[in-house]
Amino acid sequence: MKEGYMIQEKYDHAVLFDVPGWTMHAGTFQQYAGDVSAYDAVFLFIDKADSAIRILAEDTGHCILNNPLLLIVPKEAIVSFLPALQFPIAGIFNREFFLTNAEGILQDLDTYPAGLCPEGHEGLVTNMYALQAPGTPIEYFVLEETNLPEKMNPQARKLLLLLLNGADSRTLRFRHGYTQASLQHARQKLMEETASDSVTKAVVTAIRNGWTTPVRASAPERVLL
Repeated sequence: MKEGYMIQEKYDHAVLFDVPGWTMHAGTFQQYAGDVSAYDAVFLFIDKADSAIRILAEDTGHCILNNPLLLIVPKEAIVSFLPALQFPIAGIFNREFFLTNAEGILQDLDTYPAGLCPEGHEGLVTNMYALQAPGTPIEYFVLEETNLPEKMNPQARKLLLLLLNGADSRTLRFRHGYTQASLQHARQKLMEETASDSVTKAVVTAIRNGWTTPVRASAPERVLL
């Protein structure tokens, strides 16, 4: 029987789920940090990327990272969680998909190198090791010019960089001046550049293809998004 622990940002954020062959425990991060037990997987149910980064950054004793960690997040927020790649996590899953497919995901968890999830899982990317460097947080992402497609569409390029750095639909409209029409146009161009059928997959594909590089904070204790 395997043991799992579900960490909730708030008690009402996690959904208890049953998986054959697993015994599940649940509590807050503080409760988990005081638990010396070893778990086969830890599940962090969380809604906001900055909250996830804060919790992981505060985990100075590596309580969470001593066990395989899966972030369970709202589907629409997955792109904003990309900065969490600075931590050696085992996977990022949209909540609905994970709860529907938890048994299969956990059965195959060990077969996904560095958290690489199969196509359609809204998962991580193949070059996680290049993005991970515990103690040197990612400050922001830049584009790797030499790896970008020749004559890349400028609208796709601009949107990709904004999404990599955590922009969502609201900030794109109110902070960066996109209209609904211009945002839809930029999204379409980005999907065309990456041969993807969604913006999320487009961003993941761009990282997988080495189009971006993380710039790390100069001070290890700083975690900037």
